[in-house]
Amino acid sequence: MRRVSFACAVLAWFTLLAVADVPLACAAGKRALVIGVNDYVNLPNSLSLQKAVADADTIAEVLAKLSYSVTKVHGPGHAEFLSELDSFANTIETGDTVVFFFAGHGISLKGSNLLVPGDIPEIALANETLIRGLTVAEADIINLFQRRDAGLIVMVLDACRDNPIEEAARVRAEQEGRPFRDLGRGKTGGISPRPVSGVFSIYSAGLGQRALDRLGPEDRSPNSVFTRVFASRLGDADTHLAELMEEVRAEVAEVAAHYIDPETGRPFRQYPAYYNETQGGRFYLGSAPRSSPATGVFKSYASVKGGTVFDGGNLDHSPYMTALTETILRGENTLRDGAAELRGKVIDLTDGLQVPETIDSSVGSFRFSGGTDGDSRKRLALLVGGSAYQYLPELPKVASDLDHLFGILKDELGFEVF
Repeated sequence: MRRVSFACAVLAWFTLLAVADVPLACAAGKRALVIGVNDYVNLPNSLSLQKAVADADTIAEVLAKLSYSVTKVHGPGHAEFLSELDSFANTIETGDTVVFFFAGHGISLKGSNLLVPGDIPEIALANETLIRGLTVAEADIINLFQRRDAGLIVMVLDACRDNPIEEAARVRAEQEGRPFRDLGRGKTGGISPRPVSGVFSIYSAGLGQRALDRLGPEDRSPNSVFTRVFASRLGDADTHLAELMEEVRAEVAEVAAHYIDPETGRPFRQYPAYYNETQGGRFYLGSAPRSSPATGVFKSYASVKGGTVFDGGNLDHSPYMTALTETILRGENTLRDGAAELRGKVIDLTDGLQVPETIDSSVGSFRFSGGTDGDSRKRLALLVGGSAYQYLPELPKVASDLDHLFGILKDELGFEVF
């Protein structure tokens, strides 16, 4: 993928038609079940975690401040896990917002995400039937909540740290001098992101990645890398959950990169994943923001200062223009929502090598897709670009990018374009 060493910029000045930001309706009931497991009493001590219980405490405290009725459980065994889950489900009323948070070990076994209780026996390590019977399936938790007619379900699994099943089985096999039998969980066996209809699912690391419990022995934070970032953002009342997760994703990746992976000698890669299968609007864990007319200046840059901008190689348009037209300019995104999604999309398209930057001094909520009926203010756009320079590299896709943007702004969004 060809790249150039200086950034392009798209700047928008607007005092345009404001479109109300419609939040996803929240029921009066807000309930949360928060579970943390540090100690796995039947597994090697090396597989115990240091911060899972503290993670649960931190999330429980934040959710309580957001007016959730919180049930908190530390280190449950299998029977206690199921009992607490059943008791919690019985409190759910029709339309309630339900948050489930789990910090501990988890595995993905042939497409099923399984949460590991603290008393899983060592005998289960190489037996698929026992593993399934002595863990708690993510799908079963969701089904239980859905049977109680929960309005919205948010699943947060900080459970990809390591695979205790695979690692302990390997250690045991080495001790007994026998081959290690892989049950087909894949390379890492950690929690696998799987979208579920009607549920907002959050995973502390991407598919095939581990999640850091800590940044080495000198890390003084009481929380895991994911939870320390996630908890700090949960109270943002003016940030809907999808936008919040884009910000969490970028910050976790940045924090994790400070840790050098001893296996590879390179900065650690951890990118939280989320799947939004909710319907009906935008969802805020706290209170939804009040909408107001949009005024001020909103700037979007293709890359941070000093960063690299890629032209997209064989793509029809540059990664930035591709993301811009699919996020900020299309759908029901507000500028802020779209900018967060744009950042994540460009990072994905460039494997993390190009990171857009937003400078936002605007006030209120604005959507490019908002209509202009009954409003006298004009929607104007000025497009300027250059592709051939005497002393700088040629930018072959600028012209096609501008033509593409021109067509969307004029023909689809009703702007007067210059």
